[in-house]
Amino acid sequence: MITSSYFKKHKKHYRSLKDQQLTIAAKANIFICIIFCLFWTIYFAFAQMWVIVYMDICFTLISIFSFFLIYINRISAGILLSQAVLLVFPVVFCLFFDVATPDRPRVAHLFLPAGAILGYLNYRREPSFLQIVLILLSIAALYFLVEALLLSIVPYLYQKIFVIMVGG
Repeated sequence: MITSSYFKKHKKHYRSLKDQQLTIAAKANIFICIIFCLFWTIYFAFAQMWVIVYMDICFTLISIFSFFLIYINRISAGILLSQAVLLVFPVVFCLFFDVATPDRPRVAHLFLPAGAILGYLNYRREPSFLQIVLILLSIAALYFLVEALLLSIVPYLYQKIFVIMVGG
């Protein structure tokens, strides 16, 4: 608490500390993303799902470039790129590969809130119109993908309820 009030009195130091914390968090986030991408690339390569492998390779390369941008102190550009990828990749993946069924729910859309939260943290640091647009698009995409998931399961639930009520 004493440290916090000290830094608030000296805005320059407080701002640089917040930038440093955001930089470390963004680097860690992107590094974890790169590791997961490499894991899934290997997994889908063994499953011989080449389209997904190529998508994962593109995602990994963009993540490495985003990590590089943050490394050279282009924090906002790196986070904006990461947020754009965290918007586009799950939407494309959900529409083409992760189609919800009553037996297997969709899960790739759960990456969208991570992009929105990352964007909000960057917006608090350096507000921009593009940042707001990406946050709103992430929230809207999450809403529509969840809504589509619910609409695909509802007929199945009605059928189950009907079978239980009729007894057939």
